[in-house]
Amino acid sequence: MRTLRFVTVTIVILATPAWAVAQVTLPDSVSIEFVQLLAFMPMMSRQAEVAVGRLPERLAADLHPVVDTRVVGSIGSRDLSVGALIASGQPREVEQRIAEQLGAAGWTRRPEVAESRGGFQSEPRQRWPTALCSPDDYSVQVTATAYTNDSSVVRLTLGREDMGISCRESEPTTTPFELDLPIPILRAPPGTEHRGGGSGGGGDDGHAEARLRTEMSPGSLLAHYARQMIEQGWQPITQATSEDVAIHVFRMMDANGVAWQSALYVTVLQNEDRDLYLRLTRVRQ
Repeated sequence: MRTLRFVTVTIVILATPAWAVAQVTLPDSVSIEFVQLLAFMPMMSRQAEVAVGRLPERLAADLHPVVDTRVVGSIGSRDLSVGALIASGQPREVEQRIAEQLGAAGWTRRPEVAESRGGFQSEPRQRWPTALCSPDDYSVQVTATAYTNDSSVVRLTLGREDMGISCRESEPTTTPFELDLPIPILRAPPGTEHRGGGSGGGGDDGHAEARLRTEMSPGSLLAHYARQMIEQGWQPITQATSEDVAIHVFRMMDANGVAWQSALYVTVLQNEDRDLYLRLTRVRQ
């Protein structure tokens, strides 16, 4: 069991920027954990309410009682606040446990962020924080990190309306001329370093390009991406591979009956850099 220590805290704000906590009065004695996790959190409020040992009111009923959990406290305002608690278990399982309990109280998972566009993308995809939305326009982001060998510290960022995480479904950030281009989503192999790239085009042509740092041969990289092309409806036509270059040609018919041809290139550069290039062209009948 972790031993609690108590300190007396005085917060003096000499210059208060727009985002800083102002007019915060802490109790005479609070646990050192409260100071470490919450006392100096920046809040978008001129007056923050401090609650030692209590979560924000909007969360308290939905997360009470929580098994194997100790509430550190919360700080914030009506529209934006942060709470902290310590729970037994590893971070991912603790996040899942809290999400399930909130789900039982009527909260729903935030809509997934839509893919912006096709092209070469890094792998693995960064995991988005666990976020849920309530029917009364609140949102909460649940972030757990390891605390001890068998426990995690959880921060609950609660927002109201536009002060929290958006609960509106995200729209893809494609430009109008890209919507009709069947540029596939191509994820890099695990263990490789994605060093930038992009995609674009319009009308009858499209392209995607990227640079990858890896020791994989052009043939191995080509096979990795070719599998993803085939999974997304592209039919392999022909391929050629050498020590420095690999190319694979594909064809497909899209949902509108338009025929497309593509060529996927992998080129070895200096050191461990590899250039990736995909070109799409509409086939005129």
